Amino acid sequence: MDRILFSGNEAIARGAYEAGVKVCSAYPGTPSTEVFEALPQYRDSLYCEWAPNEKVATEVAYGASLAGVRSLCAMKHVGVNVAADPIFTAAYNGVGGGFVIVSADDPSMHSSQNEQDNRHYARAAKLAMVEPSDSQECLDFMREAYRISEQFDIPVLFRTTTRVAHSKSIVTFGEREEQEAKPYARNTRKNIASPANAFLNHPKLEKTLEALEAYGCTSPLNRMELNGTKVGVISASIAYEYAKDAFPADTSFLKLGLTNPLPMDLIRSFAEKVEKLYIIENIDATVIAQSPKMAPYIDQMRENICNCLCIDKDQVNIKATTEEKLGFTGGGLGISSQAVCLIESAFNYAGDDAGAVRTAGCGGCGPSVGTLNQAYKQNAWAAFRGLPRLILYFVFPYTTSARSPGPTGE
Repeated sequence: MDRILFSGNEAIARGAYEAGVKVCSAYPGTPSTEVFEALPQYRDSLYCEWAPNEKVATEVAYGASLAGVRSLCAMKHVGVNVAADPIFTAAYNGVGGGFVIVSADDPSMHSSQNEQDNRHYARAAKLAMVEPSDSQECLDFMREAYRISEQFDIPVLFRTTTRVAHSKSIVTFGEREEQEAKPYARNTRKNIASPANAFLNHPKLEKTLEALEAYGCTSPLNRMELNGTKVGVISASIAYEYAKDAFPADTSFLKLGLTNPLPMDLIRSFAEKVEKLYIIENIDATVIAQSPKMAPYIDQMRENICNCLCIDKDQVNIKATTEEKLGFTGGGLGISSQAVCLIESAFNYAGDDAGAVRTAGCGGCGPSVGTLNQAYKQNAWAAFRGLPRLILYFVFPYTTSARSPGPTGE
């Protein structure tokens, strides 16, 4: 077997080739572009093209899937917004040949206009999601993604980040596995996305996700690395590489590669094996105001949120923007804020000790969530039992006018 230094994107292209993919369509956008720059070297075995936009790329690839061949489409994170219509529909309809969508996210905005986190798309669209952490996994996980897609009749969102896409590491090649095209079979319910068919397909999709969760507990994409019992870390994608570098040698890891749906039984099993459980997570908030300038207040706002939620300051990110003098905020009539908060009750997996050390996440979203705050005061950990991952979208109750000195800090 050949060994070569490959970027994650080059390894994705190689993985698609080895998986027997026949049709590939994409719209260029860093950090995903190099996947399709690397594919033409395999042109004797597959067809690849640049599409006019991400929606067209998705429809070309999905059409090939319905026709019975394995297919691939790729785009940067914001491109998934353009392609959302066919992606959401494809989840309900299912696939013919394996269908994989590469979404390359761009934390820190090295070449993008925002830091959109497309893990939320997998949950919203009810897709299987695979996240590699290095170049070898980009190749191996791509091959496995097609097996998952066909076994469970579901599109797979193959999520990378800039560091995974562009970092290079040694990759061992395999051989191409030719896949015979599946004969097209007339199936009105599966191939026609009418409301009546979608209504019937939705329960089927929910059962598929349940089966996927069970599969995730034994999948080779998810693995435990048991090195000690004091500290355990659950991580995925590039965060796994960072955590491995930062934590001591006796730290145990649950490394997740199939991250939607989450393998809850596997997570509980891992939690039972360690005394403290850490999860890499955060709160991401955006303050929208024409005035005053937010910079003098952001550090205090972060500190207030951390104190309220019993979390570390480096788990909270707050940024500010304007509405370019549009709307009530742009006109200086008020201030608004939007935030995404990921709440983990991971230490509850190990037992019923509600007084455990709060190392696994936040317990509520403070005064801005009303009744949820009351639950937090009583016993948020008990209130969240059975809700291991809760995404809250909310608006901070800042009603400060533009003439006021600044946010209250609540």
